[in-house]
Amino acid sequence: QLLAIVVSLLLNLLLWFLMYRRHRQMLPAEPPESEEPPDSENEIFHKRQQILTTLMTNLEAVFDGRLMVRQFMSRDVFSVERHASAKEVADIMAARRISQVFVCDEGQRLAGVVSGGSVACTSREAWQMMQPCSATVEPNTPFAQAITLLIRNRLNCLPVVRDGRLCGVLTTTDLIMTLQCVLLLL
Repeated sequence: QLLAIVVSLLLNLLLWFLMYRRHRQMLPAEPPESEEPPDSENEIFHKRQQILTTLMTNLEAVFDGRLMVRQFMSRDVFSVERHASAKEVADIMAARRISQVFVCDEGQRLAGVVSGGSVACTSREAWQMMQPCSATVEPNTPFAQAITLLIRNRLNCLPVVRDGRLCGVLTTTDLIMTLQCVLLLL
């Protein structure tokens, strides 16, 4: 709850500052176009740009506490089917540098999550390694409520579901990036 209070206070301070100064030119320039596939630096830059734009264009929503999970969640979610091998799961985690992969049934219905520590046994399938998700949110869940869920349940990520189907994830990295954007704007 302390982190949620600190983030809320910082966001309120940011909004006051932005409304006082009216500096919309503080957004960084777009990265140069390239034909190479996006690397993690470009992905981080793009995500940070999205967060900055969201904060700058939704000042009233920030003041009123109407920010929603959909505005900050990552939509690029990595999931596997129930029968994926431990090697497949480990390969995704290594290639994407992530610590958890979601397990979905047909139609992207969320079944559970596999964390890095569960992948050590190479003869198992995803459904044998997965744990049920202790909490989920919907895209229209208030952002502050999602932060509280992450903190209270000591989670690294919070699956975002719509009608039981996985549509995004809110991670602690998303929260740290949001805090970084607030500090950047200040």
